[in-house]
Amino acid sequence: MGAVSSSWALVDVAVPYPVDRLFTYRVPAALRGRIRAGSRVQVPFGRSRVTGYVVASRPRAPAAVKLRAIAALVDEEPLITPALLDLARWMAEYYVCPLGETLRAVLPAGVRGAGRACAADEGEEAFPIDADRPVLTPDQQTAFEALRGALAAEAGGRFLLHGVTGSGKTEIYLRLIEEALSRGRGAIVLIPEIALIPQTVARFRRRFADAVA
Repeated sequence: MGAVSSSWALVDVAVPYPVDRLFTYRVPAALRGRIRAGSRVQVPFGRSRVTGYVVASRPRAPAAVKLRAIAALVDEEPLITPALLDLARWMAEYYVCPLGETLRAVLPAGVRGAGRACAADEGEEAFPIDADRPVLTPDQQTAFEALRGALAAEAGGRFLLHGVTGSGKTEIYLRLIEEALSRGRGAIVLIPEIALIPQTVARFRRRFADAVA
């Protein structure tokens, strides 16, 4: 069981997106004393609400940042134990992958989207978001549309998708593979580093299940 503290007013949350950072949220009064490391929570993220994972408390807010509040607590008892959280941290560092995606990957498949959220404010509706299909950023959408057009035209060619680590290139690959499969075609993915294979295979299996060879 993770540490519980009624003084946890601010927490760092990992979201299951390809972003290599944590996000700080306020803990509403209704959830004080119930939030702990390893808790799954629903948080506002951009224009959506996503299920994230509480990693730790934060003593003070980042400077010049207006913090948003946690919307709901998904599980009264955390599914992520301290040992599992430590393992996920090690995996994220060793395999150079976002902690939020790693935490989601270590959960059993049957419970990743399960759980009945407890809203922080009376009358507020908690709803699930498919964290495996994040909303594309404008840059991602532009790149995806250009590549999808080339795929639809069946013109072939070579394309270079340039972006820093964590910028969301893999999500574009996944969307393009979906397009190819929907057209009755296949896809081959080459991974440049052996250490990246476990996290990449796990992510592709979350999206395509047994279609991954």
